[in-house]
Amino acid sequence: MKSALLSFRDRAVFVARSEWVYIVAVVSFLVGLVPSLLALPPELAAVYAAASLVLGVVLLALDSIGLLGRWSKWNFRPLSRPIRFGSRRLYSDELPLIIESDEGSVAVNPAIDLELPGSHIPFVVEDHRYRLPDDLRQLAPFLLRHSATGRFPFNGPNVGLMSDLDSESVSAGRAVRLREGDFYSALCSNEATKLAIEREVDGEMVAFDFADRYVFREQGGLMPLEVSRLNNGLGASVLAITSDDRLVVTLQSTHAQAGAGLWAPSGSGALEPRDLDAAASRELGEAFAAGVARELNEETRIPTSAFGRVTLVGYGRWLDRGGKPELFGVVPVNLPHDDRLMPKPTSRIHAIGSDERNWTRRVDYVQLDLGAPVRRPSSSSNRRRKRRPMWRDTGLVPDLGPLESGISVPLDMALDALARQLAADPSLMATARAS
Repeated sequence: MKSALLSFRDRAVFVARSEWVYIVAVVSFLVGLVPSLLALPPELAAVYAAASLVLGVVLLALDSIGLLGRWSKWNFRPLSRPIRFGSRRLYSDELPLIIESDEGSVAVNPAIDLELPGSHIPFVVEDHRYRLPDDLRQLAPFLLRHSATGRFPFNGPNVGLMSDLDSESVSAGRAVRLREGDFYSALCSNEATKLAIEREVDGEMVAFDFADRYVFREQGGLMPLEVSRLNNGLGASVLAITSDDRLVVTLQSTHAQAGAGLWAPSGSGALEPRDLDAAASRELGEAFAAGVARELNEETRIPTSAFGRVTLVGYGRWLDRGGKPELFGVVPVNLPHDDRLMPKPTSRIHAIGSDERNWTRRVDYVQLDLGAPVRRPSSSSNRRRKRRPMWRDTGLVPDLGPLESGISVPLDMALDALARQLAADPSLMATARAS
């Protein structure tokens, strides 16, 4: 109940920013109550109240007519797979490989990922916050209502990435630009990729091709982050591996925005401004470590004192969500999976009334074989522009166990990144545990 009320409050405030006339109308109505509260002379009170009433009614009527006119001309329906291969050129020079999982597609560059462990990437935060483009701001109330149906999302702050990563910039430690935004703006921008949008023009429904406007360039390839007009909140996912080589996985609830009802990484979410504040070095890796440690503790209740050093292992852009940037990492947990401080896989870990209960149903453990010979991708595989996650063809996960019921995109991609890192450096986890 608390979550639903907080979500309703956040949505009302967000929509009110777009439909400000309603605020003026409500204020006018409240102002009309002043005469009765202040006991003004009857003549003055009548004039005062009448003027406020007329103003409020006129403003409400005008804005209601405008709303009905705008919304009646638009049609929205969900797409099962927003980004499909066809005539559109999805590839880009910066991220030439697309990993296709059962639930979505992510563009990656293995050369970038190999530079991430031990990297030092400074960040600079822009002075201005993210604002929706005019056409999306007009559609924001409807987009938000569609995205929030059956869920209780809060409008918390997030951090968007405004710089494109490549292997050279990562290796050289070139600074990236970040920008503060909010979750609802992401719902009304990046998440609109999942919708087929049509608008009535001269009596005919005309497609509003969101992907061509906001996700891809005219000449093909992903829209660079530096010129993108979407929120592009930086996603953060981590694989927590116990001292007895069990991977902690979390089962998303049906209220989750992405991957509802699927198995997800040990900790996943979005970077927030507080994670940047926690990075004393002002480096992206440290901010990522702070963010995933927070998410991992919130979702699994594993004590932060048990966490080892977080290692960045992967970067990509999630095509089905407007090309939003995603970072992936691994962290050793200095406890065996059956330690009394570790969550039990047989029951819910969040109490009734807990906000986290809305997003995480329970946790489980999957046995890993970190010593299995993980093959390096062949030269032909590297030249291929589209493939399935490679971890499925290695001995990294001998038995899928609970993962048989469904794997989210972040978990698929994080395991793919880990498999590629282990192929290049089999001692990756041993190094992380020793540091």
